[in-house]
Amino acid sequence: MITTALSQQMLNKESAKLGHCVKTYGERLRNGKCRIYFVRHTDDPDTPFYTLETTPQGEFVQCRGNKNCAMTDEVKVFVDSFIKELKKALKKEDKKCQKKAA
Repeated sequence: MITTALSQQMLNKESAKLGHCVKTYGERLRNGKCRIYFVRHTDDPDTPFYTLETTPQGEFVQCRGNKNCAMTDEVKVFVDSFIKELKKALKKEDKKCQKKAA
């Protein structure tokens, strides 16, 4: 499953548990320069597993696990599917906003 990082506190906790630098992304997240998501096991949603960064447009940037480890094949398949759906959702949202502005 995927959850969205919404605060510096969430980034700090993720960084402490996984031993990587996502805690330094708070300003970029607040300024809309990136999106951060937390990849979790559905049977253990409170335990950090992997951290995913995308551009504001939904383009993949990186996904890191414990001590900056790379994605397993299973995680890569899951993340690729999520990115595909995220791009669709963002494109749909963008079209809706364009119609409202017209």
